Amino acid sequence: MPHLVINGYFADQPTTGTGRYTRALAAELPGVWDGPISVLIPRWMNSGALARECPNVSVVPLSVPLKGSLGKVWFEQIAVPMAARRMKADVLHI
Repeated sequence: MPHLVINGYFADQPTTGTGRYTRALAAELPGVWDGPISVLIPRWMNSGALARECPNVSVVPLSVPLKGSLGKVWFEQIAVPMAARRMKADVLHI
């Protein structure tokens, strides 16, 4: 089964465009994707709402050693690709 991994950096912001898109994607994809789906989030993010809204996806917190804009860049450019590789993801959606 192909494994799909999603960058969930904005998943805790349901009123922003990217946050809304990420949550809707994670909620709807299990109906059409025939494999495991994981959403990668920064460890500081509260994953409770996302886990409740999307019970068919795995929410995976990742450590982010930096804060602010540099933390976001580090998360997206280093942490997410490394985690996806470790998880043997077939598709990485950013």
